[in-house]
Amino acid sequence: MDCLTNSKDVEEKEEWENAKILVVGLHYSPRFIEDYPDVIKKRIKQKKRTVICHIKSNSPATNYLKNSESGFEIETNLEKISTLKKEEFGDSAYIELIEHDRVLRYMFVYTELSIWVKFFTNSKGSAVVPAIRVRPATPLFEFFESDIRNLGALR
Repeated sequence: MDCLTNSKDVEEKEEWENAKILVVGLHYSPRFIEDYPDVIKKRIKQKKRTVICHIKSNSPATNYLKNSESGFEIETNLEKISTLKKEEFGDSAYIELIEHDRVLRYMFVYTELSIWVKFFTNSKGSAVVPAIRVRPATPLFEFFESDIRNLGALR
């Protein structure tokens, strides 16, 4: 459906605000919450479910990221996610933090209208990575949707 050479340029505010469900899958970066609190607040007012799916603290997956030097300031960032949720959105039932115990192969932003898939590099160090947007009713969308469901982020 679309492709961006820099995954940091992904922004679909209108779609994210209006989607029935918004699921963001990540390791430990608080960036989505920092960049789009207005989107999440609008969703809360509309009583629409938002899920932030992040890595579990002190899990084998977290330890792997630390030991392989693929993750930095993991615990600090996980605490920041929790703090931002409380400070920005209070105790709203319409935003959920769900922990996973996986080293993700990709990050994602899911709605029923599209999935943005953001890649990781296999090499050490940071780099600009691309993102692809997948449309519904395609085998690729079905693959990612099933994988996200199996991660526990969709019900």
